[in-house]
Amino acid sequence: TTANLQTTYSNMVRGLMTAEEIMLDFGFNPNSGGRVVDEPVDLRSRIILSIPSAARLHQLLHTLLTKRQEAVQQAMARQ
Repeated sequence: TTANLQTTYSNMVRGLMTAEEIMLDFGFNPNSGGRVVDEPVDLRSRIILSIPSAARLHQLLHTLLTKRQEAVQQAMARQ
């Protein structure tokens, strides 16, 4: 169930790859959005995916971003 999920905000991600896995490090960059502060990036989570799982994540992100793009274009067309 989703009751046990932990939610963490991330505004940056970096990736590493081996022959069998893809590792994604998620964190918070206080310097995003034009702000410049003297704070390091706070890496908070590492997700390690098998290659098939990474491929499914890729497809899911592509689908979601395409839907978001279409919704923005429709909203702009209504203006």
